Amino acid sequence: MREFRYNTEQTVVVGPFLDKTTNKSPITTITLAGLTYKHWICSNWSIINLNTSGRIWIPTGGANGFYLTMLTALETVFLGHGSLYYYNPSTMSSPVVIECQVLSQGMWDVKYGSSLFNVELIAQKG
Repeated sequence: MREFRYNTEQTVVVGPFLDKTTNKSPITTITLAGLTYKHWICSNWSIINLNTSGRIWIPTGGANGFYLTMLTALETVFLGHGSLYYYNPSTMSSPVVIECQVLSQGMWDVKYGSSLFNVELIAQKG
């Protein structure tokens, strides 16, 4: 499960986007605006629609159906479990769903950031 920092813009790799006709060929020309559904399903079952204007949407190397995009700070203003959901039923074999956890800023900083606990080990003679 991916973890995101509360109220923080972050870059995300999403995919694979697979072609509806073969169910296995990667879609390498999909656009974010061309997706019918693109939203968060939050822990309280509310839905946050993802704004597509000005958002990066870049295929990752290798034409493998994965894309690099970003979440804005306003899209990570809930705590707990959420699911990113991307789908276009006319071109995709199945939705791309990414299970995520949004952590508080303090918890994120302790776990991944510069606020890590400082632990020093000292050997003692017995």
